Amino acid sequence: MHDDEVDGGVDVARRLVARERPDLAHLPVRPVGGGTDNTMHRLGDDLVLRRPRTPGAAEALAKELTWRASSGRCTTCRCSARATRERSRGTAAATSRRNTAQVRDTLPEVAALVPDLDVDALAAAWADGVARGPSTAPHVWLHGDLKPSNTIVRDGRLVAVIDLGGLSVGLPDAEHAPAWDLPAPARAAYRDALGVGDDSWARARAWAVLVGASGVPYYWRSFPAFAAECVRRLRAVAADVGGPH
Repeated sequence: MHDDEVDGGVDVARRLVARERPDLAHLPVRPVGGGTDNTMHRLGDDLVLRRPRTPGAAEALAKELTWRASSGRCTTCRCSARATRERSRGTAAATSRRNTAQVRDTLPEVAALVPDLDVDALAAAWADGVARGPSTAPHVWLHGDLKPSNTIVRDGRLVAVIDLGGLSVGLPDAEHAPAWDLPAPARAAYRDALGVGDDSWARARAWAVLVGASGVPYYWRSFPAFAAECVRRLRAVAADVGGPH
Protein backbone atom coordinates (compact mmCIF):
# COMPACT_ATOMS: atom_id res chain seq x y z
CA MET A 1 0.00 0.00 0.00
CA HIS A 2 2.87 2.39 0.86
CA ASP A 3 6.42 2.52 -0.48
CA ASP A 4 7.89 2.31 3.03
CA GLU A 5 5.47 -0.30 4.36
CA VAL A 6 6.92 -3.02 6.59
CA ASP A 7 5.97 -6.69 6.57
CA GLY A 8 2.64 -7.06 8.32
CA GLY A 9 2.05 -10.77 7.80
CA VAL A 10 0.85 -13.38 10.25
CA ASP A 11 4.32 -14.88 10.78
CA VAL A 12 5.71 -11.52 11.85
CA ALA A 13 2.73 -10.99 14.14
CA ARG A 14 3.33 -14.37 15.81
CA ARG A 15 7.02 -13.61 16.38
CA LEU A 16 6.19 -10.20 17.81
CA VAL A 17 3.72 -11.68 20.29
CA ALA A 18 6.19 -14.41 21.28
CA ARG A 19 8.88 -11.81 21.96
CA GLU A 20 6.81 -9.12 23.67
CA ARG A 21 4.08 -11.17 25.35
CA PRO A 22 5.20 -14.78 25.71
CA ASP A 23 2.26 -15.36 28.04
CA LEU A 24 -0.03 -14.90 25.03
CA ALA A 25 2.07 -16.79 22.48
CA HIS A 26 -0.20 -19.86 22.71
CA LEU A 27 -3.15 -17.93 21.28
CA PRO A 28 -3.98 -18.30 17.57
CA VAL A 29 -3.24 -15.32 15.31
CA ARG A 30 -5.31 -14.51 12.24
CA PRO A 31 -5.59 -11.39 10.05
CA VAL A 32 -8.75 -9.27 10.38
CA GLY A 33 -7.97 -6.41 8.01
CA GLY A 34 -6.76 -2.92 8.80
CA GLY A 35 -6.70 0.65 7.57
CA THR A 36 -4.32 2.95 5.76
CA ASP A 37 -1.97 3.26 8.75
CA ASN A 38 -2.31 0.02 10.71
CA THR A 39 -2.90 -3.69 10.19
CA MET A 40 -4.86 -5.80 12.65
CA HIS A 41 -4.71 -9.44 13.69
CA ARG A 42 -7.08 -11.22 15.99
CA LEU A 43 -5.22 -12.70 18.95
CA GLY A 44 -7.37 -15.45 20.36
CA ASP A 45 -11.05 -14.61 20.80
CA ASP A 46 -10.80 -11.44 22.89
CA LEU A 47 -7.70 -9.50 21.80
CA VAL A 48 -6.57 -7.60 18.72
CA LEU A 49 -2.98 -6.87 17.72
CA ARG A 50 -2.76 -3.49 15.95
CA ARG A 51 0.52 -2.76 14.18
CA PRO A 52 1.68 0.29 12.20
CA ARG A 53 2.29 -0.16 8.48
CA THR A 54 5.06 2.46 8.23
CA PRO A 55 7.57 4.27 10.46
CA GLY A 56 5.41 7.39 10.31
CA ALA A 57 2.37 5.43 11.44
CA ALA A 58 4.43 4.10 14.35
CA GLU A 59 5.01 7.69 15.51
CA ALA A 60 1.28 8.38 15.29
CA LEU A 61 0.49 5.26 17.30
CA ALA A 62 2.99 6.28 19.97
CA LYS A 63 1.28 9.67 20.20
CA GLU A 64 -2.10 7.99 20.50
CA LEU A 65 -0.91 5.82 23.39
CA THR A 66 0.54 8.86 25.15
CA TRP A 67 -2.59 10.98 24.89
CA ARG A 68 -5.01 8.13 25.54
CA ALA A 69 -3.25 7.54 28.85
CA SER A 70 -3.63 11.24 29.67
CA SER A 71 -7.19 11.72 28.45
CA GLY A 72 -8.74 11.19 31.85
CA ARG A 73 -6.67 14.00 33.32
CA CYS A 74 -6.51 16.46 30.42
CA THR A 75 -9.78 17.60 28.89
CA THR A 76 -9.00 21.22 27.99
CA CYS A 77 -6.23 22.97 26.12
CA ARG A 78 -5.09 26.54 26.71
CA CYS A 79 -3.25 28.29 23.90
CA SER A 80 -1.93 31.80 23.60
CA ALA A 81 -4.48 33.56 21.40
CA ARG A 82 -1.88 36.03 20.15
CA ALA A 83 0.65 33.32 19.32
CA THR A 84 -2.05 31.26 17.62
CA ARG A 85 -3.12 34.20 15.44
CA GLU A 86 0.46 34.95 14.47
CA ARG A 87 1.13 31.34 13.53
CA SER A 88 -2.13 31.19 11.59
CA ARG A 89 -1.31 34.33 9.60
CA GLY A 90 2.14 33.01 8.82
CA THR A 91 0.99 29.61 7.58
CA ALA A 92 -2.60 29.90 6.31
CA ALA A 93 -1.71 31.50 2.97
CA ALA A 94 1.09 29.05 2.22
CA THR A 95 -1.07 26.08 3.20
CA SER A 96 -3.93 27.31 1.03
CA ARG A 97 -1.64 27.67 -1.99
CA ARG A 98 -0.16 24.22 -1.45
CA ASN A 99 -3.56 22.58 -1.02
CA THR A 100 -4.99 24.41 -4.03
CA ALA A 101 -2.15 23.09 -6.16
CA GLN A 102 -2.79 19.58 -4.85
CA VAL A 103 -6.50 19.75 -5.69
CA ARG A 104 -5.73 21.19 -9.14
CA ASP A 105 -3.24 18.41 -9.88
CA THR A 106 -5.29 15.57 -8.42
CA LEU A 107 -8.75 16.23 -9.85
CA PRO A 108 -7.73 15.25 -13.44
CA GLU A 109 -6.47 11.93 -12.06
CA VAL A 110 -9.78 11.43 -10.28
CA ALA A 111 -11.68 12.25 -13.48
CA ALA A 112 -9.70 9.65 -15.40
CA LEU A 113 -10.52 6.97 -12.82
CA VAL A 114 -14.16 7.98 -12.22
CA PRO A 115 -15.38 9.48 -15.53
CA ASP A 116 -18.97 10.10 -14.36
CA LEU A 117 -17.88 12.21 -11.37
CA ASP A 118 -18.45 15.96 -11.81
CA VAL A 119 -14.97 17.28 -11.05
CA ASP A 120 -16.03 20.79 -12.08
CA ALA A 121 -18.44 20.79 -9.15
CA LEU A 122 -15.63 19.60 -6.89
CA ALA A 123 -13.33 22.36 -8.12
CA ALA A 124 -16.12 24.87 -7.46
CA ALA A 125 -16.58 23.53 -3.93
CA TRP A 126 -12.86 23.89 -3.27
CA ALA A 127 -12.76 27.44 -4.66
CA ASP A 128 -15.79 28.41 -2.56
CA GLY A 129 -14.12 27.18 0.62
CA VAL A 130 -10.88 29.02 -0.12
CA ALA A 131 -12.78 32.22 -0.96
CA ARG A 132 -14.29 32.27 2.53
CA GLY A 133 -10.90 33.09 3.99
CA PRO A 134 -9.32 31.63 7.14
CA SER A 135 -11.49 30.79 10.11
CA THR A 136 -11.55 33.06 13.14
CA ALA A 137 -12.94 30.35 15.44
CA PRO A 138 -11.02 29.36 18.57
CA HIS A 139 -8.74 26.35 18.35
CA VAL A 140 -10.13 23.08 19.68
CA TRP A 141 -9.12 19.46 20.06
CA LEU A 142 -9.20 17.67 16.69
CA HIS A 143 -9.36 13.93 16.05
CA GLY A 144 -7.65 14.47 12.69
CA ASP A 145 -8.88 11.34 10.88
CA LEU A 146 -12.62 11.08 11.30
CA LYS A 147 -14.13 8.64 8.81
CA PRO A 148 -16.58 5.72 8.92
CA SER A 149 -13.91 3.11 9.57
CA ASN A 150 -12.72 5.00 12.66
CA THR A 151 -16.09 4.89 14.37
CA ILE A 152 -17.91 2.17 16.31
CA VAL A 153 -21.68 1.98 16.02
CA ARG A 154 -23.96 -0.16 18.15
CA ASP A 155 -27.71 -0.49 17.58
CA GLY A 156 -27.64 2.37 15.11
CA ARG A 157 -25.90 4.83 17.44
CA LEU A 158 -22.33 6.11 17.58
CA VAL A 159 -20.67 4.76 20.72
CA ALA A 160 -16.96 5.40 20.15
CA VAL A 161 -14.35 7.04 17.95
CA ILE A 162 -11.06 5.18 17.57
CA ASP A 163 -7.58 5.81 16.12
CA LEU A 164 -6.25 8.96 17.77
CA GLY A 165 -2.92 9.06 15.93
CA GLY A 166 -3.86 12.33 14.25
CA LEU A 167 -4.89 14.06 17.49
CA SER A 168 -4.04 17.75 17.44
CA VAL A 169 -5.25 21.24 18.31
CA GLY A 170 -6.50 23.51 15.54
CA LEU A 171 -9.42 25.07 13.72
CA PRO A 172 -12.64 23.04 13.70
CA ASP A 173 -13.58 23.32 10.00
CA ALA A 174 -11.77 20.21 8.75
CA GLU A 175 -13.36 18.11 11.50
CA HIS A 176 -16.77 18.69 9.86
CA ALA A 177 -15.60 17.25 6.52
CA PRO A 178 -16.76 13.68 7.35
CA ALA A 179 -20.33 15.01 7.28
CA TRP A 180 -20.16 14.26 3.55
CA ASP A 181 -19.80 10.59 4.43
CA LEU A 182 -23.35 10.76 5.80
CA PRO A 183 -26.63 10.57 3.85
CA ALA A 184 -27.91 14.03 2.98
CA PRO A 185 -30.68 14.09 5.65
CA ALA A 186 -28.21 13.01 8.34
CA ARG A 187 -25.72 15.62 7.14
CA ALA A 188 -28.38 18.32 7.44
CA ALA A 189 -29.31 17.12 10.93
CA TYR A 190 -25.64 17.16 11.94
CA ARG A 191 -25.23 20.75 10.73
CA ASP A 192 -28.42 21.92 12.42
CA ALA A 193 -27.51 20.24 15.70
CA LEU A 194 -24.11 21.94 15.82
CA GLY A 195 -25.20 25.24 14.31
CA VAL A 196 -22.39 25.28 11.74
CA GLY A 197 -22.38 28.60 9.84
CA ASP A 198 -22.12 29.05 6.09
CA ASP A 199 -18.43 29.96 6.00
CA SER A 200 -17.33 27.10 8.23
CA TRP A 201 -19.54 24.68 6.26
CA ALA A 202 -18.01 25.78 2.95
CA ARG A 203 -14.49 25.36 4.33
CA ALA A 204 -15.41 21.92 5.68
CA ARG A 205 -16.76 20.92 2.26
CA ALA A 206 -13.52 22.06 0.68
CA TRP A 207 -11.59 19.84 3.11
CA ALA A 208 -13.82 16.94 2.05
CA VAL A 209 -12.73 17.59 -1.55
CA LEU A 210 -9.03 17.75 -0.65
CA VAL A 211 -8.99 14.54 1.38
CA GLY A 212 -11.29 12.61 -0.94
CA ALA A 213 -9.51 13.64 -4.13
CA SER A 214 -6.12 12.75 -2.67
CA GLY A 215 -7.29 9.32 -1.57
CA VAL A 216 -8.78 8.14 -4.87
CA PRO A 217 -5.64 7.83 -7.03
CA TYR A 218 -3.35 6.93 -4.12
CA TYR A 219 -5.44 3.99 -2.94
CA TRP A 220 -7.19 3.05 -6.20
CA ARG A 221 -5.25 -0.20 -6.60
CA SER A 222 -3.70 -0.75 -3.18
CA PHE A 223 -6.85 -0.25 -1.06
CA PRO A 224 -9.95 -0.25 -3.32
CA ALA A 225 -12.40 -0.18 -0.42
CA PHE A 226 -10.97 3.07 0.89
CA ALA A 227 -10.77 4.56 -2.62
CA ALA A 228 -14.48 3.75 -3.00
CA GLU A 229 -15.15 5.49 0.32
CA CYS A 230 -13.40 8.59 -1.03
CA VAL A 231 -15.43 8.45 -4.24
CA ARG A 232 -18.67 8.31 -2.24
CA ARG A 233 -17.60 11.39 -0.29
CA LEU A 234 -16.78 13.25 -3.51
CA ARG A 235 -20.13 12.29 -5.05
CA ALA A 236 -21.87 13.74 -2.01
CA VAL A 237 -19.96 17.00 -2.37
CA ALA A 238 -20.69 17.19 -6.10
CA ALA A 239 -24.39 16.64 -5.41
CA ASP A 240 -24.26 19.39 -2.79
CA VAL A 241 -23.15 21.94 -5.38
CA GLY A 242 -25.38 20.76 -8.19
CA GLY A 243 -23.46 17.84 -9.70
CA PRO A 244 -24.93 14.40 -10.40
CA HIS A 245 -25.40 11.77 -7.70
